[in-house]
Amino acid sequence: SKRVDYNLSLSLKIINYEGHLSINKDEVSFNNHEPDSISELFAHHITKALYPIETNINERLLGGHFFYNFDDIIIRWNNEKLKIMDKYQSESTTLFLEKATKKFGNKVLLEQAMKNDWFWNLFFHPKLISYGDTRTIKNELYLSIIPYHAPVMFSGIQTIDKVPTDYHSFKIEFKSDVLKAPDYFSSLVKENNLLMNLEVYFDLDVYHHFPMHTRAYLKFYTQNEQTKSIHILKRIEFSQYLQNTEIFKNKKL
Repeated sequence: SKRVDYNLSLSLKIINYEGHLSINKDEVSFNNHEPDSISELFAHHITKALYPIETNINERLLGGHFFYNFDDIIIRWNNEKLKIMDKYQSESTTLFLEKATKKFGNKVLLEQAMKNDWFWNLFFHPKLISYGDTRTIKNELYLSIIPYHAPVMFSGIQTIDKVPTDYHSFKIEFKSDVLKAPDYFSSLVKENNLLMNLEVYFDLDVYHHFPMHTRAYLKFYTQNEQTKSIHILKRIEFSQYLQNTEIFKNKKL
């Protein structure tokens, strides 16, 4: 298993009545250490070229469809590519650079690639929607669970609790239906009976409706048809926590 940690800093500005969200990513670590393997080091260079990203966002926190600063990203990638070529010389490195350069050189491909990022999937998931009198709605959440493939659609129930928490947020929860797991995960079990389901918990601040905390739990399991007991074989977790929450301490709900 691998744990990936990183810091994100976000800033929002309005330009010509359009929301521009700047996202920067740094301090990336793998299993609590700095990048050291070739794959981790290549990922580190990709991150340094890609971020900061400036993308679109609206008042309902929907967006992430295109980049405003694509030209800046290209310049950074060219710089990072030179660093990689200076440090590593092999056939696999050449192949990696060819594929990466093709993607960085195509704005549409690069924008589509962000759909393989869990933060992107969850941050831009529709949360500020009409829930009706029951504060419950059927919804779909798209999450990238297979590398280099389109996100998988999880259908499920999404609920909102508008009662403020002690830490100045309100809660939104998504719980998916049970799905048959994709064949990509078939190695987890001999029989063709692997199931999966997804649970996501969002905390949005009550003042700006901005995500404070997000937790996602994807589990793969088998279930005994007679006893209905389950056996969890794999679990993938995502956690995002807002720092500097002391700014809310002196606010009154």
